[in-house]
Amino acid sequence: MIDEPQMDAPEQPGKDSDLGGFHVKTVYGPVSSWRLGRSFGVDPICREDKVCSFDCVYCQLGRTKEKTCERREFVSVDDVKKDLDEVLARVEADIITFSGTGEPTLASI
Repeated sequence: MIDEPQMDAPEQPGKDSDLGGFHVKTVYGPVSSWRLGRSFGVDPICREDKVCSFDCVYCQLGRTKEKTCERREFVSVDDVKKDLDEVLARVEADIITFSGTGEPTLASI
């Protein structure tokens, strides 16, 4: 049996995150990974319901509420940059991951 390091549950994407006393909308985490280190997620969709181009039965986010292939701006680049700057000024990260409440490549940012 392999001993895996214990990890705290990450913040859920799509919700305002409480990262050490400050709130951000587009960044969640941190997520600890033995392979990648400390990771923060950027959610370029930021919706309550999942937006995706598929409806995979194994998706941890559940059924797709808005199925689309149309790329568009869900949140502004300025909002993502502001949130990332705020988080990274206070907490060190090894990697940034684009993920969250749907297919991140649908975001045109």
